[in-house]
Order: sequence, then structure tokens, then C-alpha cells
Amino acid sequence: MKTLSKLITIITCLFLLIAASPTPPADKNIQLQLHARGESVDFDKLYLGARFFEIIQYFETKEKQKDCRGFPLKEKLLYIECLARTAKARSAQAKLKPLLAANPSDPAVLSTAGVVYLSLGNLDKAEKYIENALRLEPGNKKALLGKAMLLLYHRKFKEAKQWYEKSLTPGLKNRWAESDLAFLVGFDIYRACRDSRELTDLFKVHAGRIKKVSKKRYGNLKASYRMYKSAGNKMLFHTETGSDKVVVPFATGEKVLRVNTIAITVGGKTYKVLLDTGNGTGWILHSKELKEHLKPKKGGRVLTRIGTEAGLLDGYRHYFQAVDFNGFKIHHLDGVYVPKPHPYFPDANLNPMYIDNRVVTINFVRIELVLRTKARFEKDLAASPGNGKGLYRLPWYGYKYPFIPVVIDKKQKQGLAMVETGAEDIAFRFDFIDALQLPLTPREKYLANGKVFRYHQARVTLMVGGFRFQREAAEVWPFKEFHNRLTGLTADAVIGPTAFKGKYSVSFDPFDNQIILKQVVEEKEKKSACSILSSSSAAIGLKFFFRLYL
Repeated sequence: MKTLSKLITIITCLFLLIAASPTPPADKNIQLQLHARGESVDFDKLYLGARFFEIIQYFETKEKQKDCRGFPLKEKLLYIECLARTAKARSAQAKLKPLLAANPSDPAVLSTAGVVYLSLGNLDKAEKYIENALRLEPGNKKALLGKAMLLLYHRKFKEAKQWYEKSLTPGLKNRWAESDLAFLVGFDIYRACRDSRELTDLFKVHAGRIKKVSKKRYGNLKASYRMYKSAGNKMLFHTETGSDKVVVPFATGEKVLRVNTIAITVGGKTYKVLLDTGNGTGWILHSKELKEHLKPKKGGRVLTRIGTEAGLLDGYRHYFQAVDFNGFKIHHLDGVYVPKPHPYFPDANLNPMYIDNRVVTINFVRIELVLRTKARFEKDLAASPGNGKGLYRLPWYGYKYPFIPVVIDKKQKQGLAMVETGAEDIAFRFDFIDALQLPLTPREKYLANGKVFRYHQARVTLMVGGFRFQREAAEVWPFKEFHNRLTGLTADAVIGPTAFKGKYSVSFDPFDNQIILKQVVEEKEKKSACSILSSSSAAIGLKFFFRLYL
């Protein structure tokens, strides 16, 4: 029992939001049908409904062959694309190579290659293939979608919006504009732009399309439309500070499970808010009492599955006019309320990278959150000891989660790591480490629900800028549920607070789209800082890793 009580603090939490609307009719001009055993499968309908797993299941089950050699080129490309979008990019890449070699100037093949390499996190190659596809066929909807999503990962949100809306232009001979897939892409793009007006219109139009198809889903979409309408066309997640620099100390005490937790006081009571860059929705409430104090506008219902919990849990979208975080205020937050599945859950969960009008610093030495204007941030950096030494400015990729480029092991393999402040230490994706042919040692542990969690351990070196992190027994596991539902992109590594604690600060600069990793060694902290690079067994990580699927 004592072991289980300890393990309860390292449960992996998967947050699934199920709100997919009904699939529209397929367009006959691009309809894909495969006749097998007297059956006709409408792949276009499945694709436009973002039902990629069902397409894969058909190819793998009905044909009983995973190499898709028996299918026409169009169906092969569809299969490969769906593999990539469901985090099976390595398999997709292997199947794509011979087709790419045989059809180097085919826009359909090139656009599929763009999807595959985006899912692999190779943004440069993805851009190359997408640009070539658009040069040969400017109206290629898959390439237009790929271009929009690629710009999202480069954090060029306004440009992403332009390319997305270009794909909706009449005359492309498809019903893409009315599809669930277009709705999901639009939701991600307009939220990245913090555009409540566009979100209002998006939900209104999509609700109208399915009114006669499903009253239940229409009701949910209509409720979310009214919720966003109540925002009054305001910019979402607009942050206000009383000065050019605000410092908020982390919460302390026996009941605080994580170092990166801040306390807010509402209605005379204190609540704990976890700072979690793995929270894809930005703002999640778990405390019913806190929700009642904040009095949000309720939106549509969502069904959630969290971690090892059995079954689905009910939740709702909510819009909050403002939340005071005892030092700074965020106006017009859209988020989700899901009741606590366990008492140890935080009262709320905030992703600090959603703040896009301040530089946000999480200082793991001074144990504080700092919000600064761009000018004040640069002024403080220039005045800090070391003259710029022990500081690395890394490109910031991603629109829900923060990714940075890293180099792994002596083979100098490049990859993308997610800075995940809701995780524990450093963990790696299994197929990425396996491809490096590093020795893997099988391990297992028991979760709080009594189930066995099987994983591996490996000796891995991670280079982040000029900083070296050595782990003698880093955890290695599939990450198979932790991928972007639209692109399939999954981090190659996850870096949690334990890696930074006592030695580093991490700053998110939305103005230059950089993540700044700075070594902060103060005289009184030298002793604790020296131990940070010692070998240790990485925790399971991702304690409050929330994935939002729409």
C-alpha cells in the first residue's frame, strides 16, 4: 500500500476531448472507393471526418497486408498519410520511399511526403515537399492544409490562418470546407490566433451544417457558439500586469505536490494552479468550488478519459471573462472544466505558453514565475552576471505545446523535445531510441490502480543548446497516445522540471518565438545546483500531461 501511495504521484494523465461532429457527404469528384469482397468503402467520407484509424484498420484488416502493395497509388497514399497522422510516421516513411522515388514530380505524392515529414518533426523537409506540391498544383488541398499546419508549428499564426482560409475558397472541387477535418483545423488555427470572433463564426456555421444530422451534437456546437459569442470578439488569453515585471512565487507546503505550482485566492480561499506546458487547451479547471466563484459562461459538453481512469468523464467548455492570478490577470480565457478524478489533482491547470503578450519565465532556482515585457526581459538579461554565458536561445516550435531542437546521444541524432513542466524528469520515445540501436533494459512498475506499466530504460545523453544532460537510466516508452491528432507529430523526448530544478530558468519569448534556457547559479544554491546532472532514474513523467482532441 505504501508503494502504491507513492506511485499515485506519477500517474500518466491522458486528457481526451471527444467532440467530433458528424461527417458530411463525400464529394464524388475525389471519392475513393475500394471494392473488396463485394463491399464498397467510402474513404473520402472517413478522411473528411478525420477518422484516420478506421482507414488504417480497413487496409490492415480487410486486405491483411501492411505494405499496401496491392492497392492503386491513390489508396496507397491515403494509407500512408493516415499512418503519419496517427503517430506511425516511421512506418509511413518506409512505405513512402519507393513511391517518392518512382513519382518525384507527382503533387499527390509530394503532398503526402509533406504530411509524413511533418509528423516526423522534420519541418525543413516537410516544407520542401509541400512547396513543390503547391508549385505543381496550387489548389492541392492536402498541400494547402500541410502549409497551414506547418506555419502553425513555426508559430506564424496569421499566415497559417491565411493559408487555411485559402483552402476554403470555392472552386477546389471538393467539400473540404464543410468537413469535420476543416472544422478541426480551423479550431486549432483560430485558437492559436486567440480569435474569439472567428471561433464564434466557426461553431455557428458548423452547427448549422449538422443540425439535421444530430440534435445532440448540434446542441453542443450551439452551446459553444454562444459561449464564444459572449467573449464579444475579444482577444483570448490577453494578460495584464501592473508593471513591466511581475514576480509570482511558487506555492509551498506539504500539500503542494509540484514545485511549479502557484496559489490564487478567490472568495477568501486559496487554490493551487499547476503551471503545465503539456496542457493543450491552455486552461483547465478541476475544482467545482473555484468554478462557481469564477462564474464562467458554459459551453458544449465534452467527454474525457483521464489516465488510468475507467470509462469517460463528463466535462464542459467554459469561457471566463477574467481570472486574477495574484500578480497578473488573464482576460477572456476559454477552457474546459473536468471534475477531479482524484483528490491529489490540482484545482486548476494553466499552460503559461498561452500568454503571448509577455515573456514568461519559470525560474527553477528562485522557485518563481516571472512575467515581463520584452524590453524589460532583455534589459534584465543584459544586466545578469556572466555576460551572456550559460544562456542559449533556441527556436520555439509548436502552437499547443513547446518544442525545441535537441541532439541525442553520441550519434548526434537530431530530434524535437517538448519542454513539459507538468512532467517529471527526462523521458524518450521508444521508436526514436530504438532506431538509434541503444541498449534497452525492460522494466515494469505498478500504477495506483494496480495495473502494470511496462517500459524500458536506456543510458542516454541529451544536448539542449550547449547544456548536456546525462541519464544512466532514462525512461523509454512509446508515447503512442501523446500525438497531435491532426499531424501525428510526437516529441522525441520530454524534458520535465526535475531536469531544470536548482540550476536553470526557462523563458518563453512569444515576440521572437524563442525559448531561452539560462543557467542560474547563485552562491547560496551552488550546492544543490551541482547535483542536477547526476545520473538518476527518470520518473514516468507526464504526471499532468493533457492532450486535447477535438
